[in-house]
Amino acid sequence: MANKNRRSVEFDFAPDLKTFFKANSEKIAEVSELNREIAEFYSRRLNSYVPLASELANCRSYEDVLKLQSEFFDQFYSDYRKEALKFFDRARSMAVSGLEKTSQTYEDSILKAQDDAKLIISQAKDHAARIIAEAESRVSEPKLSPRKSA
Repeated sequence: MANKNRRSVEFDFAPDLKTFFKANSEKIAEVSELNREIAEFYSRRLNSYVPLASELANCRSYEDVLKLQSEFFDQFYSDYRKEALKFFDRARSMAVSGLEKTSQTYEDSILKAQDDAKLIISQAKDHAARIIAEAESRVSEPKLSPRKSA
């Protein structure tokens, strides 16, 4: 029985998810691409750690270690700074385009609501005119007088 209820719940929510994914497929693709780029960045950074161990082993003095460490952290900082700027620029761009689309969608829905309201008002006027015309025709119809009994 629990299994039957579970199917019911999945069925009830599935259309909402399908609608969500269909409506947001472009944004989902953008976020997926952004996640792929972040994963590639982390992969590049992790690969930069591998040679560091052997380079440290080849250092002959404390100054060599400091120089290597300084170069490593300079590159580390530069890479993360560049990636962060790229990430935030991309996120800003996605947010702005999302707001523009949301704004346009909102504007479109307001215009549609106005058109719908005009149609409803027009239909109401037509209906009122028919009611008035019918009432006027009933008033102008000759009335039958009741029969007088003899």
